[in-house]
Amino acid sequence: DKYYKQLGSQETSPETKKFIQRRINNAVWLIKCIEQRKTLLKRLGEYIASVQKDFFENGQAFKRAVSIKQAASELGVDKELVSIAAEGKYVNCRWGDFEMKYFFRL
Repeated sequence: DKYYKQLGSQETSPETKKFIQRRINNAVWLIKCIEQRKTLLKRLGEYIASVQKDFFENGQAFKRAVSIKQAASELGVDKELVSIAAEGKYVNCRWGDFEMKYFFRL
């Protein structure tokens, strides 16, 4: 926020400057976390699309059995991250809406 950046550059007490800097650092950290989550979801969606290509082109009978562990390994992240990221997120296709976890063996 421009207001806080401006306030931090003005003549204020050291405590006020520390407070403002902590708040700015917290905001930057939160923004980075959101960006990382967005990136992971995009990568996970792309992974599902590539691994389940036959499913999306030919129907539900063509769904491949892929483990979350295998997906995590191929994406270079922890399997818990994949599990959490896939929870409550849906993929829409002509066969319907499917939770991301549907595409993995649990």
